[in-house]
Amino acid sequence: MERAPPGFFGVWSGWWQISSRKSDEEVRREQLKKLWDRYGTYLIAACVSRRHRRRGWRGYEWWQAKRAGESGAAFEQAVRPRRGRQDQDAEAAFAKLATDGTAGYRVLARLREAAAVATTDRPAAVKDYDEIAADRGRR
Repeated sequence: MERAPPGFFGVWSGWWQISSRKSDEEVRREQLKKLWDRYGTYLIAACVSRRHRRRGWRGYEWWQAKRAGESGAAFEQAVRPRRGRQDQDAEAAFAKLATDGTAGYRVLARLREAAAVATTDRPAAVKDYDEIAADRGRR
């Protein structure tokens, strides 16, 4: 480290530099405090808002997964063959899924209903298939 040549204010110039650094730090600290006093509340609100949005999104994803699981279980029950009145039970289950299920299971239930109609009334089944194809998930 090279030293400056001693001058008339050689001793005082070192003291002045230290004092100047301290005052710079104080000025910065005051500026930061003013900045915090002015915008600190907004910063905290933004952090809290981000946290709540993330939790809300995770809750929404959980809810969607739960609904999809329930729809899948209902679809599986409707597809599973039963003794006795299986056709009426399956039709009722598919009709319920077609209105209350998630998007994918609604389409599957409607396709199953159209397939069941196709065994007895082909023109009506073709009409049902056309409606399903034209729907594009707007339900």
